[in-house]
Amino acid sequence: MENVEITVIERGLEMKKYLTLILAVVMVFAMTACGGDKPADPSDESTAAVESVELTQDEFDSLMWQIADQEETLYKEYVPDMWFADAEIFGVDKVGNQGTAYAMLCTDEYVVLKDKAYSMSGSQGEVIIKFEYTDEQPKLIQVDWSADGEDHNTWLEDNFPAEYLKEAQNYKAYDADGHSFLVDGNAKAAEKELGVPVETENSLQIDTDAGTYEIYKVIESGAGDSYKFDTETIETGKLADLK
Repeated sequence: MENVEITVIERGLEMKKYLTLILAVVMVFAMTACGGDKPADPSDESTAAVESVELTQDEFDSLMWQIADQEETLYKEYVPDMWFADAEIFGVDKVGNQGTAYAMLCTDEYVVLKDKAYSMSGSQGEVIIKFEYTDEQPKLIQVDWSADGEDHNTWLEDNFPAEYLKEAQNYKAYDADGHSFLVDGNAKAAEKELGVPVETENSLQIDTDAGTYEIYKVIESGAGDSYKFDTETIETGKLADLK
């Protein structure tokens, strides 16, 4: 009987140690869970939720001017030279104070020569605009342009959220005559800012290496295999005479 009693006591001690170990593990998990219930720091963007927001008109205008201002003006030594930007926004995400806009962006460079504004260069395509929200206007961080050619659709699918991708795919960028709505928007902005009409019939070419300019008219005729493209010079001159 004595051996049986000792065995029972030993088993009881082992069971007590086992229960104590389980209780200790439970306490550790409980303390960890309590620590996880701490309110998230609003300034910690890694824990902030993604919000779908809209840009105000002031925020939009500020970003467009910042995008335009980062472009290089090649002819300002000789003539007034400005870039303009307009966009169709498909969606904006906000995480903390970081904003990301998914859009179709159009940038155009205009110069003024003899009381007319001429379009010199430009780009249009889908972009991701990254910026930072501040107490005043948003601060532009960078603009990522979509890929060209056969990589274009894949780039959009990989980089645009599904909801915004659908908006981009449904966007009609051109009118019935093939004119870009965003290019027209930049032209109107150029007329207002530069104070002269935008030339729509003739084009301007500036050769900074040769120090010359040429105003010319594009002449197109025929169609298909009989299509012809030609130019007619309207005026030439020296850039030095424009200073």
